[in-house]
Amino acid sequence: MTLAQSIMVKLGSQMSEFHLKDVTTGKLVSFEDFEEKEAMLIMFMCQHCPYVQHIAEEISQIAKDYAKKGVGIVAICSNDIENYPDDSPKNLRDMAEEYDFTFPFLHDDSQEVAADFAAACTPDFFFMMRIENWCIGDSWMIAGQRMGNQ
Repeated sequence: MTLAQSIMVKLGSQMSEFHLKDVTTGKLVSFEDFEEKEAMLIMFMCQHCPYVQHIAEEISQIAKDYAKKGVGIVAICSNDIENYPDDSPKNLRDMAEEYDFTFPFLHDDSQEVAADFAAACTPDFFFMMRIENWCIGDSWMIAGQRMGNQ
């Protein structure tokens, strides 16, 4: 098991759009689905990671608590399923059901979204807030990030 440090994304960075399939519903999910939210938690996580397994129940409860407060929540797995077969969409769906995840659990098979976020390990958390700025308009910006999986 490798300890890794997240790559800190500059606070205020604007994030790019994504369209990924939810492993539990089969529907495409994007930032547009969270337009009514003022804040959003994006979690990069996977089924095989022992750190994720250790906190999965807490993630489920936190998501339920904060969804009631209007925070949009989404999980993304960007692992290559050839190298990590435990992280296949079917196994992610099983994990979502086991832990009663109430948020979309997306699979990023191209790993492009993980690269856009500079996600380096699991779990890797990104807290975003909708910022209205006269220069850039209404955009999602990085407001905070958890560092590393230690």
